[in-house]
Amino acid sequence: MDAPRDYLKQLRTEAGMSMQDMGNALGISKQYYSLIEAGSSQKNMDLTLVRKIAALFDKPMTWVADQEQALWQQGDGSQQVPTQTP
Repeated sequence: MDAPRDYLKQLRTEAGMSMQDMGNALGISKQYYSLIEAGSSQKNMDLTLVRKIAALFDKPMTWVADQEQALWQQGDGSQQVPTQTP
């Protein structure tokens, strides 16, 4: 992916949160959150992180998954975000 997660930056800035605030809310370091928002880490975002982001911004988990899917589709289209079946 290596595409920035602009949706995360938008959510964070609209909420008036710094990267440090996001890291604290998600239970990770500011540096690690910065890599996630930049698209350099968590290329396939794990469900725990999806759940925490969704809860933090009062969004359904499927909304976060849809944002991730859109990032993949901006690439060459050959990769799909893995889905988990119940």
